[in-house]
Amino acid sequence: MNLYDVLIDAKAFYASHGSYLPVGALTRSIKRNDARLTIVGVNTASRSSRRVSLDVKPDGQQVVVVASSPSGACWVMSDSTESTGNLGDAPGDSAGTGWARSRSAPCAASYIASIDVAPSSWTSLSS
Repeated sequence: MNLYDVLIDAKAFYASHGSYLPVGALTRSIKRNDARLTIVGVNTASRSSRRVSLDVKPDGQQVVVVASSPSGACWVMSDSTESTGNLGDAPGDSAGTGWARSRSAPCAASYIASIDVAPSSWTSLSS
């Protein structure tokens, strides 16, 4: 399973619940598809592609998933239903799904979500 698969699982949860909340239920849903995956808290750094840091916007309308690659890059994916006020301005502070790469440390969702990744750094994905 890769980060894209994690985001797809999260989007399936959203489709069923209308929200990325509650986080515990979201985490269990994602882990059901790959028991080898470890979902860590928002403040815990990812140190591998199978250790995913996850954050959900308080209103439940955005999810950010973060994982580290062997090269040291920090990969970030986000899905949001809202066009403004997104965590880390992800994806490009617009509604939709996107990804970005960062070499910022630590590779944790809380850190990535608290910084503004330049909108030009986000690549949109078809939802």
